Amino acid sequence: MIICGVDIKGKEANLAIVSSDSEGNIEHINCATKKLSLHDHEDAASLDALMKAIKAFANENKIDGFAIKSRKATGQLAAGGITFKIEALFQLSGTEVTFVSPPTLAAFTKKSNVATPPQSVKQYQADAYRAAAWKLAKV
Repeated sequence: MIICGVDIKGKEANLAIVSSDSEGNIEHINCATKKLSLHDHEDAASLDALMKAIKAFANENKIDGFAIKSRKATGQLAAGGITFKIEALFQLSGTEVTFVSPPTLAAFTKKSNVATPPQSVKQYQADAYRAAAWKLAKV
């Protein structure tokens, strides 16, 4: 199974692809595409371009599902509206989407040695990697 973890920050979706073999071993798949960006959130053509990029990314990398690190919708430190547009595009991409909360990721990181990103994962991809590893460990 191949899962892409997604950590949305501002106008960018940080990506990390993780796979598991028949024995449950989890491995990071290094990919040239590490981020997808929404250039103009008010432009329909820009939204459409990001949707096409998400679909193409999922097809090219044979992604079975996305695991998105969720963000607060209301209150102090709530995520911006643009991030929810990006999230919706992943949900509409035709690939299964699972959400994981930051507290769940923190607990998973403490309990599991697979939650520690390998050196091939860039620092900005760490939470995306953990989200994907969490999803694979849950399956």
